[in-house]
Amino acid sequence: MMFVIGLPYLAMNMDVCHLLVSVCNNNSYENTNVAYMNIFRIFILSIFFSSHDKITNLFYMCLFSPSVLFCFVLFYHIANAEGNGLVGTLPLEMYLLSDMSDLVIVNNTITGTLPQAFGNNATQLRSLLLPDNELTGTIPNNYLESSPLEFVHLGSNLFSGPIPSNVGNTTYLQQLDLSGNSLTGNIPDTISGYKALEALSFANNMLVGSIPEEIYSSLANLKFLHLNGNKLSGTVASLIGELLSLKELRIGDSNLGGMLPDELYTLTNLAELDISQAQFEGRLSLGLLNLGALEKLIVNDNKLNGTVPASFGSMSTLSDLVLQGNELSGSMPDSICLLREDNLEVLTADCEKLTCDCCSTCF
Repeated sequence: MMFVIGLPYLAMNMDVCHLLVSVCNNNSYENTNVAYMNIFRIFILSIFFSSHDKITNLFYMCLFSPSVLFCFVLFYHIANAEGNGLVGTLPLEMYLLSDMSDLVIVNNTITGTLPQAFGNNATQLRSLLLPDNELTGTIPNNYLESSPLEFVHLGSNLFSGPIPSNVGNTTYLQQLDLSGNSLTGNIPDTISGYKALEALSFANNMLVGSIPEEIYSSLANLKFLHLNGNKLSGTVASLIGELLSLKELRIGDSNLGGMLPDELYTLTNLAELDISQAQFEGRLSLGLLNLGALEKLIVNDNKLNGTVPASFGSMSTLSDLVLQGNELSGSMPDSICLLREDNLEVLTADCEKLTCDCCSTCF
């Protein structure tokens, strides 16, 4: 299991058959000598992992290679490039790879835009994982619409413009991470089409508007929702109670505010609630006691008031309780201080307003 911008995705251990389905279904390759394949893989690995040439040059090495096997093995490794110092652009000739199933180029220096021809021609792509590069331009609407995409990670690039209305065939998409770009505009209502979506991150962009109700009402399988670091406004709708599988909710560093709805406290799978640096108000709700899996409660820099309930000392799963930057007063209950002897590692508060002798950090 790997994590990219907070969202988990499977580290595909692909072989040539996964990359080139149509080739491996050809009977002429069924009896390929395994040892021969491994020799070529070792040879290509020695070239590939010491190479800092442009991806385009590697593409042409494959395209004009006299050895078909050399070509296949080379592109097997190009499709799994993570932190290999690759520079350059995604070649326009990628449209020839219509049967590619997984394109994984993570943490390199890939520039330019997403090739439109590849988006039009690819019909088997399952994973588009290009985070931590320097890709620019907009993400085209309906990009790879003929592919059964399951994982799309384009975070930490330089993409701009609006969120595309759709990416891939919406039926299959499980993870969509567009975080850490410069995307603008509203979150589109078409997000409701991703019925299988389990992880969604639009964090750290420049999005405006409210959280669409379609996120709450249509994405029943959602486990990770990261919308923090935008300019979103409005409130959290009571429909959030529909997201019964939700494990992480990050909506801080935004203009969201008001009272949190009681329905939030029915999400018993929630392990992380981060509403920090926003405009939320009211008291710390006793409804939080219903969240038996809660590990991180991060509510700093809001407009919360009142005292910290002593009953919070029963929240034995807490590892982080971050409270500073509010109007909380009184003293930290002894019952919470006792949690510091167990799982509670991070406990922060404005200790002049909220007396706390056991806090890990006082502000």
